[in-house]
Amino acid sequence: MDILDLIEQNANSLPEVTARGVTAAIRHIRRAEKHFNDARELQDRELLNDVVYRTNQAFEGMLKEAYRALLSKDPTKVSSYQIEEEFSEGGVLARRVRVLFANYRQDWRNPATHDHTMTFSDQEALIAIMSVSTFAAVLLDQITEVVSAKTEQEATRQERGVLSDELDSYENLSFRDQVISLVELFLDSRMRQREEMPSIREVEIIGRLAGFVSAMDEAIVVQEQAEHDNAQPDLLLRKEDEISLIEVVKGRRTRTLTIFARDRVDELLSCYQSSHAVVVFVPDSPDGDYYRDEIAGKSGRSIMVISPSRWDREY
Repeated sequence: MDILDLIEQNANSLPEVTARGVTAAIRHIRRAEKHFNDARELQDRELLNDVVYRTNQAFEGMLKEAYRALLSKDPTKVSSYQIEEEFSEGGVLARRVRVLFANYRQDWRNPATHDHTMTFSDQEALIAIMSVSTFAAVLLDQITEVVSAKTEQEATRQERGVLSDELDSYENLSFRDQVISLVELFLDSRMRQREEMPSIREVEIIGRLAGFVSAMDEAIVVQEQAEHDNAQPDLLLRKEDEISLIEVVKGRRTRTLTIFARDRVDELLSCYQSSHAVVVFVPDSPDGDYYRDEIAGKSGRSIMVISPSRWDREY
């Protein structure tokens, strides 16, 4: 697997300006790889400094695109240092991204920026390439999820009147059943028979679902990066004093995946003191009927599973 090819491919689903910026950042990493190979072939250790210079450029570039996508701010109006400071102080970046951000900034970005006499070894240059590549891939997931949510939210608001007609006695339902109804409506109206389904990523589905739910019921607070004691559900939904969790699985439903999702969600339910959750299976070709079945976690809490009628019951 070429992680840079994967990043560029995943960026194609983003708005053109963001996709272009991500691609530019990846070009810096590709150039860093070339400098690394040339340094070994030519026995020119000075090129290893150029490796880190290029990975720093990629680091800056990805942060600028995150600044644009996550905060809806123009990165051309602020310095790279200001962007880094805002991300380091705020709670914008997801936990996994924050860890990679802090490590790269401490180990590579700051030393190379503030010490012009610094030199790097083969191993250090290689680690810099690997570190910034991983950071770019994980950050791109968060960007994709947030952009997908914003796009879906805007589209759903324009169609909310028509879509609401498909919800039967919605206001009289419990919060649990409201969440289930919204998930099923999302699957029916947004995911069924989509030509791009084989290529759509799980993070994009999560983002779209978040945007759809928040647009359909503005009383529901949707959190896409909810964190508690290192536990992080795909989506956390709050309405007044109730909490519901949603776990999205891209792919066909199997017994093994069902057990895995059940155990993961059961831990999340205990962590968030929630009484119910929904696991959603979205296969590449969701052209059949969806159906629901309720299972209980080890704690006895309710877990609703929504999946296509044609699912593999084998391990």
